[in-house]
Amino acid sequence: MVSGGNRSGLQLYKKLLRSHRIWLRDDMRALGDRYVRTEFSRHKNVDEERQIQFCREWTQYLHDLPSLHSSPSQPLSPEQIASMTPEQRIQLAKLHQAATGEKDPTLNRNQ
Repeated sequence: MVSGGNRSGLQLYKKLLRSHRIWLRDDMRALGDRYVRTEFSRHKNVDEERQIQFCREWTQYLHDLPSLHSSPSQPLSPEQIASMTPEQRIQLAKLHQAATGEKDPTLNRNQ
């Protein structure tokens, strides 16, 4: 995160890891924690606009995590997949493969 957001970014990072301890099974927690660490590392030196967007998205995930945990997950709709950037589809495909060991061909469309 950029210098002005180090404190808020670090607080968000810690909250995410704590929430994973509460809401995720051990195997999913390991995967989720690794993903959070990777993403925060990748976005360490982004400009302020991207930092705001990055923190907003992770804050929304943090807010949604309890409800995601308590209800079965639903597959993404074709509209949701179509609205993703190519980078988001690649990341989601990697996450899906890491979680299931299988490739999801629906995520690789329109890259």
